[in-house]
Amino acid sequence: LYWVGPGTHHLYDGRTYTHLKELSISPADLEQVYWDSVDPKILYFADGTTLYRFNVDTQVRTAVRNFATAPSSCASSVSGGSDPMWTSWDSRYFGLKCGSKIFSYDKLTDTVGTVATVSSVNGPQPGPSGLLYFLNPSGATAQVQHPARRKVGDQVGHDRVHLPAPDLRLLEVARLPELHGL
Repeated sequence: LYWVGPGTHHLYDGRTYTHLKELSISPADLEQVYWDSVDPKILYFADGTTLYRFNVDTQVRTAVRNFATAPSSCASSVSGGSDPMWTSWDSRYFGLKCGSKIFSYDKLTDTVGTVATVSSVNGPQPGPSGLLYFLNPSGATAQVQHPARRKVGDQVGHDRVHLPAPDLRLLEVARLPELHGL
């Protein structure tokens, strides 16, 4: 998958790099296209207040969930934030935000987790299992129990999470029951 400019994503063969097709998708951001880890024909992306499922073979996009309704009640566009990571490894759990609201989403049960209000440019990022979420808690106004805390080096780029660092930030690890409302 390759992005060549506003509104244009192209699919290439991963072995030969042969161009296969242009994809008619319009994600919230160029990095916010999530390939399904179980079904290689499926991509997920948010557009407006809706999370979509997109079949690369048929070019059909299907609404998975519209977050304009309660409990998320998003009046602004949904995204993974300014620097999203990924879904859970089974592509079941998503971490999303709209405006200052953050929440998790369980695709399998079509459940929106607890909607919290925080001052963060990122949404909660699910860990591989979906049982843990990572969140930069800067300015958090929501009360969430955090069973584990780890200091991580200042991120400058996607590959710069490191220990130790002179200017440490704190990333919170929140258990799924607290953030997901289970």
